[in-house]
Amino acid sequence: MAKRADFVESRRNTRRNQIFKGAVKVLADKGYHSATTQEIADAAGLAKGTVYEYVKNKEDILLLVMEEGLSMLKNDINKIFEKTDDPRERLKQLILVQLKFAKKYKDSAKVVLHEVNNLTGDGRKMFLEQENELVEITRSVIDDGIKRGYFKKINSRLAAELFEHASKFYFDYGNSPYHKSTLNEISDFILSNYLRAILVDE
Repeated sequence: MAKRADFVESRRNTRRNQIFKGAVKVLADKGYHSATTQEIADAAGLAKGTVYEYVKNKEDILLLVMEEGLSMLKNDINKIFEKTDDPRERLKQLILVQLKFAKKYKDSAKVVLHEVNNLTGDGRKMFLEQENELVEITRSVIDDGIKRGYFKKINSRLAAELFEHASKFYFDYGNSPYHKSTLNEISDFILSNYLRAILVDE
């Protein structure tokens, strides 16, 4: 029975990943309104009927893209937390992992950034809750740093929101010919200025 359940879950994850990759490619290229479910199914290498076994409609596909993207990001964050409990290093790596995510999954980041307003009702609420979870993760790291005397006594929620905004800066970077800075240059700037600003002078 357990093997059957594991097989079903594995197939579900595989199919969702296929839909994710197909949707990211099509939505990033054509935009939400111009894309069709058939095009997404073709890009995913699946029959349209198979796609509808996992989603209800096109908005549900958009939500799947956002959920999968945020899930991958959270997995990367969990790996950071497994390696260190130093809030200074955790905050540094939180910023870096989000910048690297934006570069590695440029199309996914583009979809999340530009198409979120097409979500309605429960879908938009769910996305905003997951986005808030990321901010709260950052806030908890800052609170830990304040408690342990590494960071200045600041509004940790506001600081977390600003850090998240800075991390997302690269998501849309490179779409203009006037954007010249590299990922490393942006990372160094954020870490050198934003992070240093909240550190307690030693």
